[in-house]
Amino acid sequence: MAKLIVKITERPLLIIAFIWLLIQTGLFIRLGFQFDLEGTKYIEDAELFLNSQSLNPSRLFYSFFPLIISFFIKIGLGLNGVIVFQLLLNAFSTFIIYIIGKKLYKSDLVALVTTLLFVLSYLIQQWNFYLFTESIFISMSIVLYYLAINFKSQKIVHYLYLALIFILMSFLRPNGILLIIPLLYFMLSIKSNLGFKVNLIPLFSFVFLIGVNILFNQGNFEYHISLSNKYYWIIWGYYDLIIENFDGSFIDYIKLFSTRFWVYFTDWRPYFSLSHNVMVMIVLIPTYILAIIGLKDFYKENKKLFIFIFLLIATFSGFTIVTFVNWHGRFLAVIIPAFIIIAGYGVKRILNFMKLINTENL
Repeated sequence: MAKLIVKITERPLLIIAFIWLLIQTGLFIRLGFQFDLEGTKYIEDAELFLNSQSLNPSRLFYSFFPLIISFFIKIGLGLNGVIVFQLLLNAFSTFIIYIIGKKLYKSDLVALVTTLLFVLSYLIQQWNFYLFTESIFISMSIVLYYLAINFKSQKIVHYLYLALIFILMSFLRPNGILLIIPLLYFMLSIKSNLGFKVNLIPLFSFVFLIGVNILFNQGNFEYHISLSNKYYWIIWGYYDLIIENFDGSFIDYIKLFSTRFWVYFTDWRPYFSLSHNVMVMIVLIPTYILAIIGLKDFYKENKKLFIFIFLLIATFSGFTIVTFVNWHGRFLAVIIPAFIIIAGYGVKRILNFMKLINTENL
């Protein structure tokens, strides 16, 4: 076994590249390149920009993606070029996940296994083949984690890096603006050496409410809230589990949001095919289990990064669960890499227990 581990850790990037290519090939055969559904509105916005050099004001917080599409149309690569770009960016973010793993876990083997959790996640990888914002957003979020891990408060350029990626992600997907909550805490805690202070919570809550109102500033906020008080999950076109005789009692809300919590984090949907549900769960559930196992070690080794990732997960999932649960796994997919980073500590603990790696102070 020891010799096998040595062999594996001699060429980790080669193993990752081979499995990545295998997964992407399988997904291409299964899905092809998908330009319809939500992709049509981004194509329309790209054509608007190419024809009039103006952005669609009604989709301002999606405007970065139509600009990317416009660029590839302008240079002659078209929509296929956008999908290829998404795949290349995903390959780069896969490499970054591995680099993050080496830095955090101090083990090539743990970094390899953790990276494979990312590569094998159907919930994440499927979006590489859709003309949606998810693939690029996920890749950029991984770059964000890398910047946070390597952040130095003495270097002004590091603040600029974080500000730039925040702006880009905010105009790639509207909920990107919610990143201001974990980012603000992170920069304050690094700069002034603050712990998780209770008196910062109102500030985060205030910014959170601003973000929500910006996202739903055209009358949709009250609409989504009203739907959320009537349905266990809200997916456009799906109103499967209506709550009968909902009177707004405490018990009703417990039932509503506990069910909402479950269907959000499991991503199991009765209107998905069984094969789809199984592919999602094969990696998703082990990732959660490993994250739970590694939670204590993560907090002990890097408290500020722990709080940053905790706030990011809490903000994105809390916002989605309060308003609507998920659109085909897309709202959950964007925070799965955060769980995978935590899961790496669980991988490290298990491999250490199996004596496949030698670590101290676990």
